[in-house]
Amino acid sequence: MKKHLLYIIITAVALCGCNPDVALNSNENSPKIAEEILGMTVQEATKHLEKNGYCFGSKMEYADEYVFSKDARFTEFSYDASIMFMFGVYGDTVKYASALHRMETEKSARDLYWKWSHFAATVIRPTYSLWNGSLIVKDLSISQQPARWTTYCGGTQVEQMTKDLTDDYNNGRITKEEYDSYMETYRQTQSKFWADYKREADNIDSADEYYRNEESTGHLKEIEMSVDMNNGGRIELYYSTLNGVVHWI
Repeated sequence: MKKHLLYIIITAVALCGCNPDVALNSNENSPKIAEEILGMTVQEATKHLEKNGYCFGSKMEYADEYVFSKDARFTEFSYDASIMFMFGVYGDTVKYASALHRMETEKSARDLYWKWSHFAATVIRPTYSLWNGSLIVKDLSISQQPARWTTYCGGTQVEQMTKDLTDDYNNGRITKEEYDSYMETYRQTQSKFWADYKREADNIDSADEYYRNEESTGHLKEIEMSVDMNNGGRIELYYSTLNGVVHWI
C-alpha cells in the first residue's frame, strides 16, 4: 500500500509542472511530505524528513509523536521556525502527520492555501465519502471583523444525506427553515468553494476543508486543512492527514 501511494504521488507530482495550482516548491510541500511518510517506520519517516530539510526536535513525552521544524534561518530545531511538522505512530508505523506554516502576509497565505487545496483534490485525489468546506469573509463595514460564513459539502454521502433530510422534513422532524438551510449547504460544491475563495481574495479571514472516508470502505482516511489570517496574531496554514487510526489512540 505504501509503495502504491508513493507511486501515485510521484507520478502525479511529475505532471504538476504544467499546472501552477498544484506546483509546490520545497518550502510549500508539507502536504506532499505528510502523505509520503504515512505507512513508513519512525526511522524511515525521520530520514525522509531530514532529507527534505527538516530538523528533528524531540519525541513527545506522553505520546508516540515526533516533532520537526524547517526554516532557512536555523540549522537546528526551533519552535520559532516558519514550518512545524509532527507525525504520530501506532506500533512502529506512521499513521498521521500534520504541518503548520507561519506566513508573512495574507496574500502569501491565501496563495499557498489555494495550492494545497488543489493539490489535495487533484494529486492526492482521496476517494472520500464526505467533504466539507467553509469560508469566512471579513465584513469591511465593521472594522474588518469576520461576518459572513459559508459552508460547502460534497462526497458520496451527500445523496443519502439529502434523502434523509427530505424524509425528516416530510415527517415533521425539522422545520422548513432548517430544511432549506441544510439543502443550501448540500448545493455548495467544492467548485463553488474555489470560485468564492478566488472571488473574495483579500477579504478572506479563514477557510478550511475536511475529507473523510468511512471505515466501511475498508480504508479509513481523513485530511484536514485550513488557513487563518489571524490566529492569535499570526497568519497560519495547517494540514493534517490520517490513515487507519482514530484521533484518540
